[in-house]
Amino acid sequence: MYFLAWIVGVGSGLGLVIWIVAVGSFFGLPFLWDLAVVAFLRFLGFQLPYSVAFLWHRKWGRELRAVLKGASKLRYVLMALLLFAFPFSLGFAAYYYVIERFISQRLFRPADLLKLLVYPAVIGVFFGLSEWRKSRKEEIGAIVSGVAPAPPDRT
Repeated sequence: MYFLAWIVGVGSGLGLVIWIVAVGSFFGLPFLWDLAVVAFLRFLGFQLPYSVAFLWHRKWGRELRAVLKGASKLRYVLMALLLFAFPFSLGFAAYYYVIERFISQRLFRPADLLKLLVYPAVIGVFFGLSEWRKSRKEEIGAIVSGVAPAPPDRT
């Protein structure tokens, strides 16, 4: 939609530069956020590879499950929020800010920011819970097949 508005209305050289900056911020800021979060998590002791910042859904989930094997639901959800939802919120917010500020000449309202934070956060929570369920299935399958020893009895 914004691209069509740019083609029709603001097809000058400056419009192209603004659109390139917006798209670059959409892809660049989440990547930089993921690198910073992975560096911080590695500092805290998680063995998360830096390649997580380059991966998409399926490979990303596999890497996350390998690192968080046996972790709680909360830890999976927090990782999904930190490495998936917040970066996309940041990218969308930067993109919409640049487009709305410089191309459509509209102010970026707090309600816009709220939408850009809430929707990816809800998706991130569901993604974290989905990865947690997959890890539980993998652990149960490994215990049943005899590949991994059963967890110790905590009674």
